Amino acid sequence: MPEDRFGDLGAADGRSAAERLEELDRTNPEPDDPRRRPPTPSRPGNRYAWVVGILMFMVVSVLFVTTSLNNSGEGLRGPAIGSRLPDFAAPSATGNAAEDYDANVRQRSGGNANAGRVPACDVVGEPIVNVCELRRKPLVL
Repeated sequence: MPEDRFGDLGAADGRSAAERLEELDRTNPEPDDPRRRPPTPSRPGNRYAWVVGILMFMVVSVLFVTTSLNNSGEGLRGPAIGSRLPDFAAPSATGNAAEDYDANVRQRSGGNANAGRVPACDVVGEPIVNVCELRRKPLVL
């Protein structure tokens, strides 16, 4: 009988090659070779990234605090007590204006075109509130 070329695949004790390799892994494991492990990805980073983050947090905090603090409030307080109210004409809230009017704040003949075409004291009518006419008697706004 010719020699069995595949005799090493089967064992005399009836175990398969997979069973024998499993036992070999249990009894004599292969050493851990770092070349066989998958490479760990390098972590890109900057040594001073946390410093930049803290500085950005501080800048945002300072901006938040400075914009939320009370300012002088000159625009919110209105004119000074006892001073003359600037001329203006505006549509009345209770008026029946057929057209959509804007407030007129032109003080004299010349000036900005956005303030109105004519001076505010010259604008009169039923649906118009004109401060020049209201100045003739005590006025509280």
